[in-house]
Amino acid sequence: MPMCETVWCILTSFQLQHQGTHGCVA
Repeated sequence: MPMCETVWCILTSFQLQHQGTHGCVA
């Protein structure tokens, strides 16, 4: 997985953490 997508995955997961939603799509 590209590094840019990994960073986006982490940032999205952090932003959506209050919703209990995972930004990572495996």
